[in-house]
Amino acid sequence: EWLEWLVSSHYQVCSLTETLQWIEKWKEPLDPCVFWNPTRRVLLTFDDHPQKHVGATKLMEKLGTRFTSYVCTGEYRGVSMDTGALAEMIVCGWEIGAHTNSHHDLAGLSEYEIAMELATSKMILEEFTGKGKVLDFATPFGRQEPRAQRICKELGFRSLRTTDQGMIGPKTDPCWLPSRACDPRWGLEECKKVVAEIEREGERVA
Repeated sequence: EWLEWLVSSHYQVCSLTETLQWIEKWKEPLDPCVFWNPTRRVLLTFDDHPQKHVGATKLMEKLGTRFTSYVCTGEYRGVSMDTGALAEMIVCGWEIGAHTNSHHDLAGLSEYEIAMELATSKMILEEFTGKGKVLDFATPFGRQEPRAQRICKELGFRSLRTTDQGMIGPKTDPCWLPSRACDPRWGLEECKKVVAEIEREGERVA
């Protein structure tokens, strides 16, 4: 419901690929989710297991865009990745990113363990997407882990999304993308309240 309200309020939903292209092309500082030149745009990403989000495919197709699913390839909270749901999302055009294999907090891991988490999840996902097609990564719990940033670049990822709040623009490092976490259980009024708070703070994104 709240997503439909955003769209009806003249927010255009865009893909991660488009967002990364705008970072390179646009000169005006941009917000993590909505870009105001000439229209406001929203980037939507989903974390953890694909079976949690595959139901949003119809909405994605209705909006004529591509959502991004950052997939944890191993077991997390007693649930394993549903390969059937992942395959369906790929066929339907979702952009697939890595979200580690075990969903461990990277801050508590060694550099070798971080590299293994990223490389393993990328390798497993590319068995479904095709080699070289998993180019984006999101840290578990949105942790701002500088070592993961460096390792991402070394492993060939083009972007890393955190939950660090802030503005992004032409000088933003794609391997340190800020964002704003949203709760899928939000009702419409909660969403409107958050959007109003952000706009009062002078930010440009919801």
